[in-house]
Amino acid sequence: MWKIAAEYLEVNEDGDVRSTNREVRCKAGTRKVIGKVLKQGMHHNGYKKIATKYHGKPKTYLVHRLVAEAFIDNPDNKPHVNHIDGNKMNNHKSNLEWVTPSENMRHAVATKLQPLTIKINTDVRDTIAILYPYIKLSNVEIGKLFNVSGTTIHNIIKERSSEE
Repeated sequence: MWKIAAEYLEVNEDGDVRSTNREVRCKAGTRKVIGKVLKQGMHHNGYKKIATKYHGKPKTYLVHRLVAEAFIDNPDNKPHVNHIDGNKMNNHKSNLEWVTPSENMRHAVATKLQPLTIKINTDVRDTIAILYPYIKLSNVEIGKLFNVSGTTIHNIIKERSSEE
């Protein structure tokens, strides 16, 4: 089943998008345009997109948002669309849900799509910087002790040495 998704676009529950039959203005007046299924491109953030022109101006639509807006109720007016299985290519309506930004981030961390970032307070940073020369462990091993990455340990040491 196709549903209206935007000005002259329709979307189905699988995430296919097509243009509608319509009349457009041209130099000779108007002409009929026959709608067709549109080729989907890739947005720079990894989501499928449709790039079209509307009244001569470029317009880009993210496919998962078109599907969600057409097929999924959003009574709480949540602003983000989440891919339940974490696969940005799977735009079927059963794989999408409306979420808040914090729900989206929690899902990304829980499914290991996004690493958990932890802020390290100044006391812990100072402790790491003081003990670092005496600890015979790699940055990765020290990071595991504080539940952060080896890169974070490296940056703490680098930051502290540049302050001296």
